[in-house]
Amino acid sequence: MNWFEHAALYLYRRRLRGATRAFSWLGIGGTDGRRLRVRAHHGANFELDPFDYIDAFVLRDGFYESEVFEATLSALPESGVYWDVGANYGLHAVSMAIAKPRSRVVAFEPSPREFARLMQMIALNHCAVQALPIGLADQSGFLPFHVCHNNFGRNTLGGFNDPESFTATLAAIATADSLVEQGLLPSPQVIKIDVEGAELAVLRGMRSILKRPDCLAIVIESDPDSDHPDSELRQLLPAAEWQLRRLQRRENTAHNLDNFLAQRVVTP
Repeated sequence: MNWFEHAALYLYRRRLRGATRAFSWLGIGGTDGRRLRVRAHHGANFELDPFDYIDAFVLRDGFYESEVFEATLSALPESGVYWDVGANYGLHAVSMAIAKPRSRVVAFEPSPREFARLMQMIALNHCAVQALPIGLADQSGFLPFHVCHNNFGRNTLGGFNDPESFTATLAAIATADSLVEQGLLPSPQVIKIDVEGAELAVLRGMRSILKRPDCLAIVIESDPDSDHPDSELRQLLPAAEWQLRRLQRRENTAHNLDNFLAQRVVTP
């Protein structure tokens, strides 16, 4: 970054007046603007748009949902297999590949725009991430996929309550179990699932994986009451096999869903 970009970022991080105008004047952000290249927490570099929802958190705070990343980082063995389901532009997947270079990182992202960014971030960091332009669910084929115009982090296979903000397209979908059973991918030891309302469908599509003793931990975004014994999440991750706890958000990313860490119960 040059001096002017550093100055604009200084204003932006401190939420001072003039930052938005400075970025616009410098041609940074928006549909046709340049992106700022910064090093996020955990060592990876990213090219970010200050007017994008998730990018803005990384520019201001250094990361987005750092509690999720740190939970998966702690659970993943040095040479483990990590799946990032709903990878977006690869903040977590690329950071994991940098933090644990001996691990196998697989990133799933069905949005064409975000998949293109994901590939750019992998190349920028020269890291080993296997990126797949597909989504996961409890069935295979092509399903309606909804792209959000004003926050690409809200792209979803699930439902939404703001149809004017979304455009419908189709996405290639597979079940996690089928990919492993066909020998196309190694079974994951740690999984992050953030797919804007379709998380339980992803879990339903990996029932065989969930039974494997080497599946160690899952971080999943879900309804706040998902830790209730009668919830579907609890049925898929029964208390006899999994410990479930709510993660406390670090950045100011609170909304109507929570992140949960499920870890396999290890019996002596």
